[in-house]
Amino acid sequence: MLKAAHAALVKFGALAPSDRLPPFWARMSGNLVLMFYPKGSAFYLVKIGIRTSLDREFRGLAIAHSAMPRNVPRPLGLTMQGSFQVLVTLGIHHEQLVLRRGRDRFRILEDGMDALLAASLSHFQASPTDSAVNVQDALREASDAFDWADWPDYWDHIRPLIAPLPRILQHGDLAVTNIAIAGDEVVFFDWEDFGLVDVLGFDLAVAVLSLNDFDAVRLRARLAAPTADAALIRRGCARLNLSTSLFLELLPVYLSLFAKVKRTWGYDPAVSARAVAALRDWVRSGPAHVAAR
Repeated sequence: MLKAAHAALVKFGALAPSDRLPPFWARMSGNLVLMFYPKGSAFYLVKIGIRTSLDREFRGLAIAHSAMPRNVPRPLGLTMQGSFQVLVTLGIHHEQLVLRRGRDRFRILEDGMDALLAASLSHFQASPTDSAVNVQDALREASDAFDWADWPDYWDHIRPLIAPLPRILQHGDLAVTNIAIAGDEVVFFDWEDFGLVDVLGFDLAVAVLSLNDFDAVRLRARLAAPTADAALIRRGCARLNLSTSLFLELLPVYLSLFAKVKRTWGYDPAVSARAVAALRDWVRSGPAHVAAR
């Protein structure tokens, strides 16, 4: 693995052929992630595709960095080294998104989300050849997990509302762990699931759900009051030209899609189970529509 990482760093100009590997740390997230720190200010993230193909991530990074160069790491290239794909991106110095530090930090998140959603409308449009997770299949599979007998009625109601929406390729995993702060900008990491979902509003939904630890009851209560979460949804929906009422009606769709993506692409089963539990609680705690005040 380290030999493949060295060859990729050399290929994309981060190292000379005679250079030894610089200091690094590593973690496994299905795929192997290595962060290398050569002498100087530049550092590099190298991802080796063990669990999944890295084609989607490279495509997402390339499109998103072109649209938002300060908010998305720059991909240096994707290469085959032996039997492994290796993706190299230029690192961005950042700190974790810790929203408890104050309203200013949340304002940076709001501005960053607004920029991402605007860029998605103009740069992430799906082409006729793009395929994404089927919504009906996702709802059916999620319903089996907690005996949601009324899901066909929900699908019949929501299907004609989804049909006219533009198909926009989504980041796919916009949890707070994949959002960071660099100066006064937001940085969006981990584009492995790019394009697996193309339903408008999905990324906004995942971000808001993640801010609430996928606790649907808590989210419902927060949206019934003038909270930061409600304001984030209003601003995001306005940017997407999506009514807040439709966005909230689509929460079961978003949660079902999130669960199916995580289940199908080999993530920890606890992640999809958490999304299904949130879907169950959202469905059982009241009507789909809740006003975001």
